[in-house]
Amino acid sequence: MIMLENHSLSIAASLFLFAGIWWVVFEAIPNLIVEHTRGKLFDIRHRLFVAAAQDEIGFDHEGYISLRSQINAQIRFAHKSNLLHLVFLYKTFKNQRFFLDSVADDLHRLRESGTLQEAEMLERYEGEVGSAMRFRILWGEWYFLVPLLALAFILAPFTKISVGRREERIVKVAQAQAFAASEHEHMACA
Repeated sequence: MIMLENHSLSIAASLFLFAGIWWVVFEAIPNLIVEHTRGKLFDIRHRLFVAAAQDEIGFDHEGYISLRSQINAQIRFAHKSNLLHLVFLYKTFKNQRFFLDSVADDLHRLRESGTLQEAEMLERYEGEVGSAMRFRILWGEWYFLVPLLALAFILAPFTKISVGRREERIVKVAQAQAFAASEHEHMACA
C-alpha cells in the first residue's frame, strides 16, 4: 500500500512538473518576450516622437511618417510575428523581385528626403526596430521546447533509478519495522 501511494505521488508530481514546464514554454516565455518587444518598440516610438518634437526631424517628414507607421504595425502585431511568417513572406516575395526592389527604393528615398542627420537618425531607429523584432522572432516561440525535451529524455533514466532506489528504501524500512514489531511481540511473550 505504501509503494502504491508513493508511486501515485511520483506520477502526480511528474504530471504537475510537466504541466508547469508546458505552461512556461508555451505561455509564460512567449508572452514575456512579446511584452518585452512591445516595450522596446514603444520606447523607440517615444524617442522618435521626442526627436520630432525637438525639431530634429519634422512630423511631416515622409521617413518619420513611414517609420512611425511601421512601428505601430509591429506593436499591434508583435504577438503574431514569428519565423514561419517570415519564411512565408520571403517565399511569397522571392519571385516578385520588383516588389522587394521598390520597397527598398522607397525606404531609401524616404530616408534621403531630408538632411543627412535625419537620414542617419531614421536608419538608427530602423536598426533598433529590426533588432527588437529579431529578438521577438528568434526567442518568442517554441524554440525552448527542443532543448527541454532533450534534457527530459536525458534525465528520464535517472528519475527511474531514483524512484527505484526510493522504493527499495521504503521496502527495507517496512521490513525493518515489521521485524522490530515481531521481535517486540516475541520478547513480550517470553
